[in-house]
Amino acid sequence: MAVDLGKIMKLFVVASVPSGAFDSGDYTQLLLVQTMSFDGDKAVIDVSTRDNVFDTVNLSGRRTLTINIGAVYNFTGDTGQEILETAFLATTQAAAKIWWLLTTDVAGDKEHAGTGIVGNYSRNFDDESPATLSFTIATNTGDMSGQDVP
Repeated sequence: MAVDLGKIMKLFVVASVPSGAFDSGDYTQLLLVQTMSFDGDKAVIDVSTRDNVFDTVNLSGRRTLTINIGAVYNFTGDTGQEILETAFLATTQAAAKIWWLLTTDVAGDKEHAGTGIVGNYSRNFDDESPATLSFTIATNTGDMSGQDVP
């Protein structure tokens, strides 16, 4: 589990619209997580002209937010891992979409929820190491929201 200031950061996923974006009871918790990062990027559009001489002029482009996860692969079944694998293997846009919730479940902490697709999915079976699973959730930035945990 990922720990933030002594608090466990948890990732919950679901394959259909939850009744409440921040109700963890509607989701399935992803178990056996070893690493997790929440990464953002924004395109920078250079609109400089010769008139700007030595200076650049930039505009803000599209945002990209990804959640990167590394977990111990569960051979006996993990519903959270199965939801992500099913979404990754989906052949329609509707089936590929997942809803996610990132929270500590501690009152007053920030939590984030949104939708996305599983962009990368990998299982690793190295010698003398636990089997691992890694994947990336590419979020739909327009659907993401945050609030304080009630």
